[in-house]
Amino acid sequence: MKSEVELKSLILELHSKLNRLPNKDNETEKKAEEYLSQVFGALGWDWLSGEVMPQKRVRSGGKTKRVDYAFKAAGRVKPDFYVEVKRFSEDVYSHEHAR
Repeated sequence: MKSEVELKSLILELHSKLNRLPNKDNETEKKAEEYLSQVFGALGWDWLSGEVMPQKRVRSGGKTKRVDYAFKAAGRVKPDFYVEVKRFSEDVYSHEHAR
């Protein structure tokens, strides 16, 4: 895992790259994955291992649905947390995304 100073530097660099994207409405899934893999990799998550599980099915409220990523530390049975990816241009604070 990187130091706090290195993490801040990486996040600032990634934020700068995001701001330079020509059209944020046309981001691809690949760009989002590339961005997230760098952020979570810096935090010590091994993106190419069983720690990060894409398109994980989860049960919530009696229904089964997919989340974009589930993160599970080595040796754990259940995921520690989930990440749902939205377009960079989307308002994640909108009522539509509240759960």
